[in-house]
Amino acid sequence: MQVSRRRSLARRAITTALTFGIAGCAFQPHVEPLQIPTVPAQAFSGTLSPSEAATQPPAPDVPSPGEPGFDPDDPEAWIAAIEERWPNVDVVVCDAL
Repeated sequence: MQVSRRRSLARRAITTALTFGIAGCAFQPHVEPLQIPTVPAQAFSGTLSPSEAATQPPAPDVPSPGEPGFDPDDPEAWIAAIEERWPNVDVVVCDAL
């Protein structure tokens, strides 16, 4: 009995599909397609103006390692060079035990 119901249902589905196919029923959307506007240009994608490109970083007041006047044996010179080059870094010196 189950087999006959499945066959009957399958026949109806095939018959319905063939009927719609022969009749020429095409899908017609009832909703307008969503249109998304394009993204504006990125803020940092442009080129620098001549005045911005000519800006030089300030010269450090403390000599860097390898420059004349830098003493590689002086710990204070290393601390000053590090703090001059990276202003966000604070060097902390711990006394040896």
